[in-house]
Amino acid sequence: AGHRSKQEGSFINIERPTMVIKYNSHMDGVHLYNMLISLFQIWHQSTKYFMYIIFYCIGVAVVNCLTTCHFLPMAT
Repeated sequence: AGHRSKQEGSFINIERPTMVIKYNSHMDGVHLYNMLISLFQIWHQSTKYFMYIIFYCIGVAVVNCLTTCHFLPMAT
């Protein structure tokens, strides 16, 4: 990882901690899952908190169905 110094105006090489490297390497699936949930999000107007939870669960179920159907081998 690198950083640009304001005083010198040059590029300074900064070593990443191992914990950050491991965290970033395992977050790809989580970012993809969040992106897919945002694509299939059901928009609604409600002031009840439980409605947000219900519609979020429906969105998660839709994404789970799509990813399961996508990764299962097709029967011929």
